[in-house]
Parts: sequence; C-alpha cells; structure tokens
Amino acid sequence: MLLNNLNNDQGFRNFYMNKRGPIINHLCFDDDVILFSSGNRKSLKRIMRTLKTYEDVSGQLVNKHKSSVILHDKACARRIDRAKRITTMKQECFPINYLGCPLYLGRKRISTFSVTVQKILNKIRGWFFKFLSVGGKSVLIKHVLQAMPSHLLAVMQPPKTVFEIIENAFNRFLWSGSDGNKKLHWSSWDNLSYPINDGGANFRKLADISKAFTTKHWWKLRTKRYLWSLFLNTKYCSRIHPVTNKWRNGQSHNWKAMCSIKVLVENNLGWIIEKGEVAFWYDNWTDLGPLYKFLDPDSKPSKLRITDAYQNGHWNWPACGYVVSDFIKAHIERMQVVLSDKPDLPIWKITSSGKFNIESAWNFLRNSRHESNIVNALCHKAVPFKMSFMAWRVFHRKIPSNDIIISWFKLLASPNCTCCRVSQPENIDHIFFQSYVASSA
Repeated sequence: MLLNNLNNDQGFRNFYMNKRGPIINHLCFDDDVILFSSGNRKSLKRIMRTLKTYEDVSGQLVNKHKSSVILHDKACARRIDRAKRITTMKQECFPINYLGCPLYLGRKRISTFSVTVQKILNKIRGWFFKFLSVGGKSVLIKHVLQAMPSHLLAVMQPPKTVFEIIENAFNRFLWSGSDGNKKLHWSSWDNLSYPINDGGANFRKLADISKAFTTKHWWKLRTKRYLWSLFLNTKYCSRIHPVTNKWRNGQSHNWKAMCSIKVLVENNLGWIIEKGEVAFWYDNWTDLGPLYKFLDPDSKPSKLRITDAYQNGHWNWPACGYVVSDFIKAHIERMQVVLSDKPDLPIWKITSSGKFNIESAWNFLRNSRHESNIVNALCHKAVPFKMSFMAWRVFHRKIPSNDIIISWFKLLASPNCTCCRVSQPENIDHIFFQSYVASSA
C-alpha cells in the first residue's frame, strides 16, 4: 500500500514502458521486492522515505547489504554515484541472478545460464561413486536432475546449446560406470527421450518442456487478466491483435518464443460465448478458426467484439466492416448465440475437460513415433526399469555382442561365441534364444 501510494505523489517519477499500460513501481515475491523508479533525486528520496516508514511501522529492517541498485549501462558516473549515495546500496550490472533465474539485457549467451548448468554438473559429480544401478540413475535423472532447471524453463527459454550441455551430462551419467569413467553411449539422448509407449526410456527433452511452458504463457496472455498479461498486451498488442502480431528485432526473447508457437496454440484454443468480449475476426469462437483467414490476405479488420456485431438478438453484418460470406453467416446463425453477464470461457481442445495443463501441452508439442507392440509389452511401467531397459537395449541392438562390436569399431576379431562348445556366431539371437545357456533356461 505504501509503495502504491507513490504513484499519487507528484514528486515521484515512475518508470514505465508504455503510457497506456499499467503503472508498475514494484514487484513482490515472498520477502523479495523489486522497485522501479527513475533515477532523479526526488524519486529516490521518496522511495527511501517509504522504506523507512515501513521499517518504523513493522519493526523489520531492510537489509542494505543484500540490496542493490541497477541502472542503465550507459548511465553517467554522476547519476550512479547519486543513486548509491541516496540508497546506501551497492551497484550491480546485468546479468544478475534473481530467485534462481538470470536477468539479462541483449543477446542470450551461454554464460548467462552457467549457474544453472554448473549446479546440475556438480550434482552429477557427487553421484559418480555411489555404485548406482541403471534404474537408480534413471530415477535421479527424472526426479532430481530434470526438475532442477524446471523453474528456469517456466519463465524463459535458454539457448539450444545450454540444453545440449545439460542433456549430454544426463546421458554421460546414465551410461557411465560406478567409478565415474566414461563409457560407450549405446544410445543418444534423443532416442531415450520418448515415453515408454513410443519406445523410449520415459525421459523428456528440455526443449519440449520449455515449449510446453511457453504454451502456458500464451494461454495466460490470451485468457487471463494478470498484471503480466496486461503489460504484454499493452506493450506489443495495443494496436494489433496478438494473433496477427509478429516478433520484431529488439523485442524480448520471451515474446519471440511465444510468437513461434502461437499458431499451434490458437488452433486448439476455442471460446464459449457468454459476455461476447472476444474478437469477432481473430478469436476461434465458431470452430472454423479465426474468421479473418476467410478474408482477402491484404484485409486488416479491426478488433471488433461480438457484442458490437450482435445487438438485440440479431447479427448486424454491416458493422463487421467486411463482407461476411453466406457460408459463415449460416454457420454463425446456427450457433444460436445468447449473451449473458458471465465472462467468456476459454476451451483447451486437447483435454476432455477443456482445461489447460502442462502435460497436455507437452504431449501435443513433442515429437512422437510409433513403436512395436513388443517393446510396449517389455517396457511396461509395472516391470522394474532395470529389466525393461535391458529388454529395450536388446530389441534395439544396443548391447556389446561380437557382431555389433565388429561392425561398429571395424575390429578384426572372431565373431564366434567363446562360451559355446560348437563355434557359432555371437549375435543377439544366439545369446538370448539359440545358445546352450538360453535354450536350457
């Protein structure tokens, strides 16, 4: 409340990105606060006065040693010294880590995400000498290692190289020996990162998880009225509808990622009309997709709402601004729209309930493949992973039999089995089905 009252103070100059958007002077998360302000003397003094009032009323002190000020990288030395003197806080420069996530300006660099990568690598190094089985390693990868960057992927999209570094570490840990030495990787992480039903080892690719979270961002932008969604709509979509808006150079990386998947999301985002606040031309409320696609490519319809075109129980087609085809008119009139005071209801068509969830978004966006029913039976979730993973390796020819070693490494060695009395070529069929040990079992 004290910080919100600063907006009414004429001597306080706020920091804002767009005059038409929400005025934000602070963001809170638990006991952390980010304050936004201009760098002039009066504004900084009013902020410090407000913080002093909070200390006097609550009895809690602001830790100045853990606090810092961040200014533009081109700010003059006089302005920097003034901010440090008034706030009595140290200065920091981007990139910084805040609540486990890097805040940066400009290009996405691999070094910006080095803290998260290093935490994962250090965790893996501590497990190398634990004498873990393949099943134990898979549990640690699924439930510990892949969960460590999840909070980061929920808010931003690291470069592809960061994903490759982390996933290479996962694969190295899975195939390594108990002494931590490198061993042959019998399968790539791409082949393992499929569900059991698709013939994988039930791991997940970090890029697919990142896309699922980006889908959630677009869903919230289009269906919720949060402070974040209001800010983005004002900054990027004040004059253009989000469906037709495009990413431009200089705009944020998060907005770029959202624009890259919005077509797929919009095809599965429907609306149930109640109040009629959705866009007539751009929102998918007729199950035909956005209606602007039925117009000429050069047409630029306005953000007309359904309430503007549906008046007194009848459709006012001239108010639409463009000629609506007879096919669309007949389809809309068959819908029998009835407006009410309830908000329009968004529908996620992928789920039976119509509610959005991350699992459905991940399953929709990931690459899928069809696997043999034999693999599905062997890699059933009721079977211990150590046994199912061995069956998976056998089916995909990922074990060190003589014929595979000779073909992979071009070795000049005998392909025969050394355990049988009669010399026979050692291959997977011989080891598990035709050999003396296998037939007598």
